[in-house]
Amino acid sequence: MSDRFMTVDLQSRKQFVKEVVQELGYALVNENERSVFFEGANKIVYGVNLSTLDDGYVAINFAVAAGRTVDDAQRIAVLNHFNHDYRVLKCFYSEKPSLLFSMESFVFSEEGFVNFFNYSAGALEEAYAELQARFPGAY
Repeated sequence: MSDRFMTVDLQSRKQFVKEVVQELGYALVNENERSVFFEGANKIVYGVNLSTLDDGYVAINFAVAAGRTVDDAQRIAVLNHFNHDYRVLKCFYSEKPSLLFSMESFVFSEEGFVNFFNYSAGALEEAYAELQARFPGAY
């Protein structure tokens, strides 16, 4: 059996990702050259970013807009909390005033992608819920 995730062709990998994530109950929202965007039942839009190489790199992430009342001290508190307590999740601010949560890994099979996506979506949802609970109104 061929493994559609480890194909050299980026478009074939994107097609595989679209099929699998839709089968998992997420709605396709958009795509660009190397990313596919899905919305979950929680209304969070996730990005699945693939490497242009066939090295297995995958990032699953989403951005949250920062409120106008968020100051530098609060931004640092958010970063410190998530980067310390969620050791497998990256949390940083992007060029826009938004907070980005990201899970990254190297995946080498179809099954590996499905497992990584499910794990990542769960961790990202948990991080978002905690962000809202710990820093109400800021994001």
